[in-house]
Amino acid sequence: MKEKTVVAIIQAHMSSSRLPGKILKDLCGKPALYRMIERVRQSKRISRIVLATSTMECDDILEELCREWGVDCFRGSDDDVLMRFVGAAKAFPSEYYARLTSDCPLIAPRETDEMIEAFLSKNARYGRYEQDHYINGTDVELFTAELLMEAAEKAIEKYEHEHVTPYMYWKQDSQMTHVQWKDGKRYRITLDTAEDLELIRSVYNALYTEGNTFTLKEIIDFLDTHPEVFALNKDVHQKSAKE
Repeated sequence: MKEKTVVAIIQAHMSSSRLPGKILKDLCGKPALYRMIERVRQSKRISRIVLATSTMECDDILEELCREWGVDCFRGSDDDVLMRFVGAAKAFPSEYYARLTSDCPLIAPRETDEMIEAFLSKNARYGRYEQDHYINGTDVELFTAELLMEAAEKAIEKYEHEHVTPYMYWKQDSQMTHVQWKDGKRYRITLDTAEDLELIRSVYNALYTEGNTFTLKEIIDFLDTHPEVFALNKDVHQKSAKE
């Protein structure tokens, strides 16, 4: 039987409002986006990585870097990210897709694979981590190509098109959730603000060595034993899908 494969689509752009150009900030000598791709490539269940960016001039650099790094790239609407994903899916066909966001340079390869295994075993159309039991900054959402096309046809709210998946988790029933980390909600390792960048740089400076994709447990152990780092972004507000 042919193994089910998953294409990862990484949503990326340069025009971040809170920390412009955040995905190209330096982490141990490489851009944060490169570090994320480096970690995603460690996944055993992702067969292809596609960077989905906009057609805006400021994002030309991302297409250039994709060529340099050997990553597939698709460019589409800046505002209608759902339709950008549809375009990427048509360009790189698969039965299953993973939506990743480029603000996750500490994404966890092993836990991503566990999530994919759980999703595929349930035969659901949509899957994500249980929101009270995952670490912000290790985000992965999974969905079928069929559901992506359905969302493109039926999603009517602006935020549904801006954030890609709200239709999938609010307006259809075939979905599953997966517990990633029991007390994961207390940690924040996403890249959205200057405070987040300071924390993530501290983690990389402490744990990264060439060729060593350090684990999520090592990240958590480091934060638990360095409360001054853990506290760096404790006051950062996480935006909701409708904000």
